[in-house]
Amino acid sequence: MNKSGPNKKLIDFRKIYEELKYYAIGFYNKFDEDHVWIMSASIAFNIIICIIPITLILTSILGIYLQREGAEVYLNDALNKAVGLTPEFKVKIMNLILGAIDELSSNSIMTAIIGSIGILWTASGLFSTLRDVLNRIYKTRSDTFYLWVKLRDIGMVFLILVVFLLSFSSTFILSIFQAIDKSFFGDAILNLGFTSTLLTHFIGLIFTFIMFYLIFKLVPQGFVSQKVAIISSITAAILYETLKYLFIFYLVSFANYQRVYGAYAAIVAVIFWLYYSSFTFVIGAEMGQLYKEKKLIKES
Repeated sequence: MNKSGPNKKLIDFRKIYEELKYYAIGFYNKFDEDHVWIMSASIAFNIIICIIPITLILTSILGIYLQREGAEVYLNDALNKAVGLTPEFKVKIMNLILGAIDELSSNSIMTAIIGSIGILWTASGLFSTLRDVLNRIYKTRSDTFYLWVKLRDIGMVFLILVVFLLSFSSTFILSIFQAIDKSFFGDAILNLGFTSTLLTHFIGLIFTFIMFYLIFKLVPQGFVSQKVAIISSITAAILYETLKYLFIFYLVSFANYQRVYGAYAAIVAVIFWLYYSSFTFVIGAEMGQLYKEKKLIKES
């Protein structure tokens, strides 16, 4: 009994070492074989293209709800409180903003139509890129009717958008449950204190996992096993959530984009974030494929 215990532990540590070695070497080879950085860049580029029609849609919504009279009163009051503005400069700012509001209000419907068509087209292109990336990583291929693929892409756009918004609305979702608890149960169920912050992050992680799982399972052409999709999704979700908070911490604590890039600092930060997000997606897919290849080696 005493002799078998240490040997068993030694075997376990050796197994862990072999697992780590396999995945480390596997990732090293995949970076060169699949061109991970290039695939991440192509996904990020297509996401940036999608931002253009999204901006048009948001602009049209602003145009519908903005009214010149209310905006004029609010702007006049705000500019009067501003220090150091000459009357001529105030008039120039007022005319510029009110002119933009008039333009938005008059063209809001057409802008919404163009933006809606644009988001369907560009998002479909994004999913085509995701499919090409996943087909390359998972080594899958299936001859499918082109029109059916495009229709499925459009459906995936709405599905993934809903889950994506839910992953970013975890705080709002938790606040709804807390409000229900307070109204009907006297704050007896979800009186969590600090734990509510952890629960918020956990809810966000769950929705992020669901989003990645839907992409890894449904987007590729050909069959992807449930276990491969789950492993890919867990890896991508954990990396995505971790990098999200590390990136926010980095921006707040260390980065000084404003000094380097000036007025374009926010744009540069968003581009970096999109690239890192795309990178986590590719790494998640590669992890699932490495698991699949290891399983095939054991079976052969």
